[in-house]
Amino acid sequence: MPRKRRKSRQKLGYHSGHVLQLCTGFDFFGDGFGNGDDAIKKMRRAWPILKSQVMEMWARRERAGRQPWGCRFDKKINA
Repeated sequence: MPRKRRKSRQKLGYHSGHVLQLCTGFDFFGDGFGNGDDAIKKMRRAWPILKSQVMEMWARRERAGRQPWGCRFDKKINA
């Protein structure tokens, strides 16, 4: 049975700035998704791909009891 292969985030054009923006919701240094409604759409598309990297970064920052900003894309209310 063929395996489903995922593309790496580098091949898709994502980098640490995108991961940071999904953690915080802000594009501090201008190297993330940007700002505005178009950025929200881009972030929603990138969330399933970058979720594991975001959760790793969030765990390293020890944010006990809180969730990264990108987790709102998992909820059905905001879908």
